[in-house]
Amino acid sequence: MKRSIVFSVILFGSLAVAQAEEVLTANALTAPERTAFSLLSSVMDIVSARIDTRNCFEFRGRYPVTLFANGIEGQRKQNNMINVQLNKTPISVMGYPKTKIPEIGSQVVTAYGVTWSENLFNPVRYYRANYTFSETDDLLEMNSKLGLYLSINLNTREYTTEAITSFNRSPSSDPADSYASYIGWGMSVLSNPEYPTHKYWERFNMRRDEGTNGATYFVKDLLAFRQSCRIKIEMIGHNGSDYISQEGNLTIDLSSPTDPIVTSYDY
Repeated sequence: MKRSIVFSVILFGSLAVAQAEEVLTANALTAPERTAFSLLSSVMDIVSARIDTRNCFEFRGRYPVTLFANGIEGQRKQNNMINVQLNKTPISVMGYPKTKIPEIGSQVVTAYGVTWSENLFNPVRYYRANYTFSETDDLLEMNSKLGLYLSINLNTREYTTEAITSFNRSPSSDPADSYASYIGWGMSVLSNPEYPTHKYWERFNMRRDEGTNGATYFVKDLLAFRQSCRIKIEMIGHNGSDYISQEGNLTIDLSSPTDPIVTSYDY
């Protein structure tokens, strides 16, 4: 069986996840993949907002990431969760997949949660997002609301995000291959009531297991005049129809959108 590479890029626009399927349709992501994508996108939202409160230069660096997702509804929070250690402050996001509705689609709700000592300053006041996948998983619509504490004085700033992800089958993929490739292009948006909107170009690549580890990357580039900032998540580990368990790094640097994406793993 050919290895699977699932490509997606966010296409901005205005705008329920099922249990893990053992048999995949030609156009379908697995339930763990839908949940994993939602968790990764949620972390990108939070990191982008935190950078906006300061600057990209201050957050430059590489930070450890761990993700586990089985895409099953009603599980304990650890079964669908991502953790990132950003600049000495942990970020934890939980996923809550919903049962897939035939001929309609599926949904994942994500939310920020505290999983560490309450003695640490927590810069995230709240985060909640809704991810809605079409029946064949070729289109994803999402929106979120996010609040940050700007300082220990508890001054706050509010954000919203919107995005549309288009999953398209690669023309070179075998129509009968459940591990086909998907590609797409587009943007996402981070909005703040007090400042102009920030637009991002996002690229996502997920490879399923084929006798070796699966791998994932998610790249987000700021589109702004005379500014550059790239957020990249790279992970490696298991990716099957049963669950995804991967770890790696989140990297923030000053790369421009046209700079090559340097990857640690073979995608």
